[in-house]
Amino acid sequence: MACRYGALSLKYARAAYLESLGGKEPSATRIPSFGVEERSPSPTPPSGSPSASPPSRSPKPTPGTPPPKTTSAAPVARFDRFIRSCNIGLSVKDAADPELDPVLKEFADFARPLARLLQEANAYYAQDKFKSDSFTQGRAYHLCLTGSGTCTPSSSSSSSPVTDAFARLDKQLLDLSAAVDRYRAAHPIDKSGFSPPRRLGNDAVEDANALLVALDTSDLVTASSSIAKLEATKTALEGLTDTTEDAHAWGKGLTPPLKLLIDRAKDLASKGKTPIPPAQMNELVALHARVLERDYSSLQRALRGPPLTRIPTPRMPRPEPSSGPPLDDAPDPDSP
Repeated sequence: MACRYGALSLKYARAAYLESLGGKEPSATRIPSFGVEERSPSPTPPSGSPSASPPSRSPKPTPGTPPPKTTSAAPVARFDRFIRSCNIGLSVKDAADPELDPVLKEFADFARPLARLLQEANAYYAQDKFKSDSFTQGRAYHLCLTGSGTCTPSSSSSSSPVTDAFARLDKQLLDLSAAVDRYRAAHPIDKSGFSPPRRLGNDAVEDANALLVALDTSDLVTASSSIAKLEATKTALEGLTDTTEDAHAWGKGLTPPLKLLIDRAKDLASKGKTPIPPAQMNELVALHARVLERDYSSLQRALRGPPLTRIPTPRMPRPEPSSGPPLDDAPDPDSP
């Protein structure tokens, strides 16, 4: 279930936040991190080098025209993207389960406002808003994440308030994982009717899940095994030669995100450094989510069947030119 793996992003955000503060409150000397990969600016070539651009003059602003918008280079956190699948799981009526659904709802009610609050806090620091209020809002966020403070994300006033969120997170994650494991054990997937491309797609998802869990638990042996299986599955998907809709859906749709996940996981696992830093693990969560999303899209495409063939509109034949005399020279039937 995508909710289970996407929720790990909250765990890595907490690890990055607490590590960056070192047990202290946010301050001018301790700006918290949220486990979002920093984007380093492109190096500027030295003046006079062949690649250096000549200095350009900024155009003079036209009176009455607002200044151009500037794009911040600060990383943007989208934790709600990973939690959104929890809501989708609750909305599937045909898969309702009396044991899983209450746990899933409890986790969603906890995780949604936390994800939004983390995004708000990340934007607060990324946009340097702490400079104008002397960390007043930053300390409020801190109390809600680590203590008895209460915050309601401004993006959703109807959400449950966030309080002591980081201390409660582990139990929420454990309860969710246990409930998902029980559900999967009681409802095994019948793969007997799967086409070969769909079976390969299912194998890729299972190995991608195992890879993320292995790297989360610093199990590099299992991670290496999962990477090898993913590479074999990716090669098999790329080698599909049949022209069925299933082959096109999984063969063409799933291989690009698989390659991104495999390449990044190999790079991190080859370094042998554990635990993997939170920002890099959050990057893996995002790449893993792309694999799950593309597998779901491939399934939807296969269920819809091939697209309808467009029937071209018949063109009216052009009239053949007349073999008689021009109209101007034709005899007038009323003339004597």
